[in-house]
Amino acid sequence: MADNSYLSLLTTEQIVKLYYHETPNRDAAITAIALFSAVTVILLATTIKTRAWFMFAAVVTGAMEIGGYVLRVKMLSQPTYITYVVSYAFLVIAPVFLAIVEYVCLSKLIHRATSGKSSAVFGKAVSGFMIVSEIACLG
Repeated sequence: MADNSYLSLLTTEQIVKLYYHETPNRDAAITAIALFSAVTVILLATTIKTRAWFMFAAVVTGAMEIGGYVLRVKMLSQPTYITYVVSYAFLVIAPVFLAIVEYVCLSKLIHRATSGKSSAVFGKAVSGFMIVSEIACLG
């Protein structure tokens, strides 16, 4: 990217615009932190209460979203390249974990909706294929 001598000539707002190509809204990021925090705590409590451990990936998703938005708020006052990269990575990778939860739920629904072994194998094959494809698309 740019070298440090160039960045030292820019204001904080200019550096943020250099990375994001706009100025992110601090209030929107703080609202997202609050909402994701509330939902993540509820998901964690529900996951522990029901012992549906496959839902823990949704908790990880919430934690990554919270981390991404916290770093975005930090980026507005102390912009660094590493903060931008980690924030962006958290916000882009987090939905993949949520998709994995959806595929596991789909597999469980197929298994419970039909009592035959062939459909149970089909449900696991579908969720396995979708999980592998989601991870492959990250690359």
